[in-house]
Amino acid sequence: MLWDTTMPAVVGYIAGLMYNQNNVATEASPETSIMEQTVGDQLCDMLGFVNEGVKPWGHITSGGSVANIEAVWVARNIKYFPLAVKQAVMEEPDLKSALAYKVTTAQGRKVSIKEAKTWDMLNISVDDTVRMSIEVAKMAGFEENLADFNDLLSKYSLQSLGLFKFLTSNSLSETGVIIAPASLHYSLPKAATVLGLGDSAVREVELDKNGRMDMSKLKNILDECLDSRIAVLSVVAVIGTTEEGAVDPLYDILKLREDFQTKGLNFCIHGDAAWGGYLATMIDRTLIAPGYVIQTPLNDHTEECFEKLHLCDTITVDPHKNGLIPYPAGALCYRNGMMRGFLTPTAAIDYIHSLSSSYPAGMVSLEGSKPGAAAVATLLSHNVIGLNTKGYGMIMAQCMTGAKMFYSLLLTLTEDGDPFVCQPLRPVPRARVPDIPKIKTKIMKPFEEIELDKWALEFLREVGPDANVNAFAINMKGNKDIGLAKQLTEWVFKRLSHVSAWSGFDRVPLYLSKSERTKAIGEDTLNKYKARVGLPPGPEPLPFFIASSLNPWEVSFSDMCWMKDTLRDIITTGVRKIKDPPLLHTFVSISGISEANILFCDYITDMDEQGRHHHAIIKIRIETSQQFTEQSRGEIHLLKTQKQSTLPTIVHRIIHRDGETQKIPVDIQLATPSSATFSGLMEVLDVIRLRSILNVGDRFWLYGEEDSAFLSCQMTRNGDRVTAQQVARLQEIPTGLEKSLLSYGFKVEIDADFVQPGKTYTINYRGVGGKQMSSTIRLSNTIWPASNDGCEIQSS
Repeated sequence: MLWDTTMPAVVGYIAGLMYNQNNVATEASPETSIMEQTVGDQLCDMLGFVNEGVKPWGHITSGGSVANIEAVWVARNIKYFPLAVKQAVMEEPDLKSALAYKVTTAQGRKVSIKEAKTWDMLNISVDDTVRMSIEVAKMAGFEENLADFNDLLSKYSLQSLGLFKFLTSNSLSETGVIIAPASLHYSLPKAATVLGLGDSAVREVELDKNGRMDMSKLKNILDECLDSRIAVLSVVAVIGTTEEGAVDPLYDILKLREDFQTKGLNFCIHGDAAWGGYLATMIDRTLIAPGYVIQTPLNDHTEECFEKLHLCDTITVDPHKNGLIPYPAGALCYRNGMMRGFLTPTAAIDYIHSLSSSYPAGMVSLEGSKPGAAAVATLLSHNVIGLNTKGYGMIMAQCMTGAKMFYSLLLTLTEDGDPFVCQPLRPVPRARVPDIPKIKTKIMKPFEEIELDKWALEFLREVGPDANVNAFAINMKGNKDIGLAKQLTEWVFKRLSHVSAWSGFDRVPLYLSKSERTKAIGEDTLNKYKARVGLPPGPEPLPFFIASSLNPWEVSFSDMCWMKDTLRDIITTGVRKIKDPPLLHTFVSISGISEANILFCDYITDMDEQGRHHHAIIKIRIETSQQFTEQSRGEIHLLKTQKQSTLPTIVHRIIHRDGETQKIPVDIQLATPSSATFSGLMEVLDVIRLRSILNVGDRFWLYGEEDSAFLSCQMTRNGDRVTAQQVARLQEIPTGLEKSLLSYGFKVEIDADFVQPGKTYTINYRGVGGKQMSSTIRLSNTIWPASNDGCEIQSS
């Protein structure tokens, strides 16, 4: 996950670093500990936790993983605490006067602690559990001597005995379970392992077709736990999965908890909003009715979930994700701030029942030392931008718009004749399926026009992901082999990601993540995902891509057009790598051969032979025993591979940057009749352009070095007309053109089918930072074909 950070956050982080504050305790961070407490209050307010009877509390962690582990830890300790209290009251003579203490069962019955069954004690509510120790201490006469009460209690607590001994002493044969969707974060199995429960204690719930937790499957698991008397420590709702961008139906989970409480089963609810938490800023909590900024495309489901978020017991939220704060800055918020006392080594009663800020943060959280700079960064960003609809809410709204626009792009990515299919995993709502053909005219247009179109705004609100993440899959058109679909996905992923630490990023046009869904999400849901890209049902995992939208600016019509062209190019080239027959390939040298034997080459395209439908520009180094003369270094050479392969295979290593480049045997000769041929090795140093030519596509590509520039005109076909390939040298580098852009290579638009030497042309192009630019070029000579007459349009 890579994105910008806010300027206030960066300034705050640097300021915090200067004093090396350690927020383990206030004496090591007198200023930044207070800032962290303020940030915790801000996050609780943002998530809807209010001080009504119990005061909420939040704190910063190094990330969502630590916050999730802490949430499971506190849920486990709270679940078993009533049993420790009962055992202490039953066994300790000094506590006998508390035998009449009444507990409230999940079903609302009042029973004495002496008569309460083990199952009753395992299903007491969080708030009743928090109050229990102080109320028992008072009844037993220890109100003025809590330390002695704590010593008696600690002899029976899970924190003191350890999990195995505690379960044995309470005649429990099963550990409690954590129930989470199959889209859960890997930190939850980690938590179960760290806490001694074992990852088998994590019960995964299958997903529905929208990638959300399936409520019928959750009910089945809860029924099994109730029937088998297995304690449920926590049910986790993911508020914005990092793969499908889905929000689990929190309102249904809350309703299920109410239903099962009447049957005697109770549990914590944890909201894993590490990704989606800051979307809560899109809700205007100052109004009676929720108000949303105008460009917010939140769907009804997501809106209702955020309105219920305050009913969770704990919530993970990551400022270093949608909060745009530098790492590390995760957070955990508690609905009842006194829950944090159950994280002390012995669940000390004074920690539980005091909300004083004087207690070291390291004593009531999973972490000890942590940087105060994270608190400064988060606080300054919150205060400058604002956790409201006009601040972060506006940023999140624009990010959501970008996610919905990208979803619409995925629905319309392919054109007639494309050799692949691409579909988002999230289906279009049934009522909106007839509207898909309208996307190209009603959605894929300048953003200013969309804002004025009520139909378009409502469409974007209803379709696409719940949070600002899209998941989509690709396949070759007509392919039924999951293995070939995986090959294609892997090729595209390597092209659009970093695959090794040593590789640069200059040739990665946009970044995607990759994952796979297995039958753990439910075979029916898995098969529905597969059907969207034409794959047959089966247990094999489905690979797919993940695209997060956390740039509130790159959502314009031109951005979407560029993304569409880029994805089509790369996916089509991947298909050609798999389906093209192995051939011998010919390149023509464009630049002179340097003293280091380095030169630019254009690939010679042939539209009449499958496997040669490519436009490619490469930078190579030649190794040969043949000595180039000063004259021959300036000549045009043809290089022909000696071994058959596909063109994408030749440049595979360099374009994916996943290993050392290969040296490819080639035959070399001057591009003149009857010239001698000699052998050499071609090492690809850079790939300026690799595109599988579609029916009609980009025609002109400009590239070069500091002292020279070239215009490569790809061969195109439109019906029965073919525009020939052409490469020309520019008389000079265009004024105002950045040299970094020239070495990278870029598309230019010219109002001409072909170009002629000596003539001047106006070019339009996308400059550094995406700015639309215009300039003029004048051609010196045509390098290929070797003619100064230009390239006429030829019939095929």
